Amino acid sequence: MFGVAAALLSGCSSSGKSAGPATTAAVKPVDATDCAATRANAHNTATIPWTSLHNPILAYPDSGAKDVGVRVANGRWHLFFSSVSGDPVHWSIGAAVSTDLRTWSKRVTWPDQPGTEGLASPDIVQAADGTFVVTYQSNPGDVGGAAKLYYRTSRDLATWSVPKPLARTLHPKRTDRMIDAALAYVGRGLILGFKYGVTDGREKQAFEIASSPSGSPDGPWTLVGRPNISVFGD
Repeated sequence: MFGVAAALLSGCSSSGKSAGPATTAAVKPVDATDCAATRANAHNTATIPWTSLHNPILAYPDSGAKDVGVRVANGRWHLFFSSVSGDPVHWSIGAAVSTDLRTWSKRVTWPDQPGTEGLASPDIVQAADGTFVVTYQSNPGDVGGAAKLYYRTSRDLATWSVPKPLARTLHPKRTDRMIDAALAYVGRGLILGFKYGVTDGREKQAFEIASSPSGSPDGPWTLVGRPNISVFGD
């Protein structure tokens, strides 16, 4: 989680050019769309007290916290993560807020989503109009099948829209598995990266990229392809 915070040190300057690594820890939201979101939300800055931080920066005695997505808004760090607990294991999305990466608010856990079994792997991005979008995955529940992608939106990082399926048309089969989504708003629309696999005994997965020229998470989505990368059997 600490590494994710460090990754935010590259951002957009007011001129729209990439800012270099910051040694004073002034952090701005990293996004594309010609950095419009950054310029429109200049107040979205926070600091990192490097000398007083220790890993883990966030931990719970009764559950695991992993798969973090992080965003700075109104001078506060907003973390979203997979909250894993129980026996049998249950997955939820947890959220916590901090001004200094040391003291955190009480964890808020998203409620279970009807028709699914658990929620996991949140990632967060901000559109040029200021809307926050969290992507995540869930298993279909009683109907069975492989994990699918969803998204929810918010203007304040506290009140969220109802869940909506994400890019389901790319791989519509019941055995198609889509996980670990991340969105990027770019000048020509919206880009989606995710892991695709099948649950028919082959158990192989690959990273794929898709495009929504409309700039909407609702698509229509077009599969761009797979990078020519193979790690540990893909």
